[in-house]
Amino acid sequence: MEQFHRLTIEYAEIGNQRVDKYLLSLEIEEIHSRSFLHKLIEKGLLNVNNKRVKKNFQLTKGDSIILDIPSEEPTDIIPQDIELAIVYEDEYLAVIDKPAGLTVHPAPGNPSNTLANALVYRYKGTLSDGSGNKRPGIVHRLDKNTSGLIVIARDNKTHALLSQAFSERQVSKTYIALLQGRIDKNPEESWRCIEEPIGRNRNDRKKMAVRSEGKSAVTYFRAIEPLEYFTKTEIRIETGRTHQIRVHLTWAGHPVLGDRTYSTLKQELAPLPTQLQKRYKHICSHHLTRQALHAHKLAFRHPITGKELNFVSPFPPDMEKTWQQLLAVQEMAETL
Repeated sequence: MEQFHRLTIEYAEIGNQRVDKYLLSLEIEEIHSRSFLHKLIEKGLLNVNNKRVKKNFQLTKGDSIILDIPSEEPTDIIPQDIELAIVYEDEYLAVIDKPAGLTVHPAPGNPSNTLANALVYRYKGTLSDGSGNKRPGIVHRLDKNTSGLIVIARDNKTHALLSQAFSERQVSKTYIALLQGRIDKNPEESWRCIEEPIGRNRNDRKKMAVRSEGKSAVTYFRAIEPLEYFTKTEIRIETGRTHQIRVHLTWAGHPVLGDRTYSTLKQELAPLPTQLQKRYKHICSHHLTRQALHAHKLAFRHPITGKELNFVSPFPPDMEKTWQQLLAVQEMAETL
């Protein structure tokens, strides 16, 4: 028997708009494409004010919306003995150093080999369900190919307090990234700020973009070590929008190296002299096999004990090897 997840919007905030356009504008993760939503509506799974409606139904402000979405995720998370790098743990929470390539939680078509599967195996029922039983312990996310620190809640009270701390910007998150192009250091090494709203890309709903009608997003960055064609950069975020760092830095003209969602190898090669392009292709195929983005530092007040917690994850070996290779490219460029 097919199972459904019920999405309920008790009060539509906008009127005089088609219901399908309104739902798409909310950027709900489960509604991953326009065609997917239209198929659900054609099956009679959308109701407004307890009446079945079509996709072109015109909303009135205050309407109640219910959409039943077929659940493609497993009913239960499969416990899996996946090795985890535990940075800190107590009875309330844990901090994990997530490797690149590990997805945080199961999704349609990917029910296993995720951080959530590993957490269920290790903690055996002592995890929060504040993000739903499909995301046990998960308070915030890192993209699959972003490495670094992530905090896990082991009970619902801790989860709620951590979520509140994130929403009130009381959690400090610092990243290191290798970016395309040169970013010079400021004299006082001050932070540059990008404050641009982020929303779904109109042409590809799997991607995000800077959009005037998007949600507010704030990113700070500064150069650690600039080269002629690349820059090692420190990044802080005040908000946690999907793909925020990758979208903001691409918008600023400095995409994260290796990010094949928001940049291409051709774009990365374009600024390089012809003599260096072959060397850079070698780096990409042998060392830089994911986006060069690492969650380097995490700091927050323990929600239960009140103790100030500060964690640091070392620069990962693949990014260090990539950077050493880029330094060699820099030396070659200086001889041309």
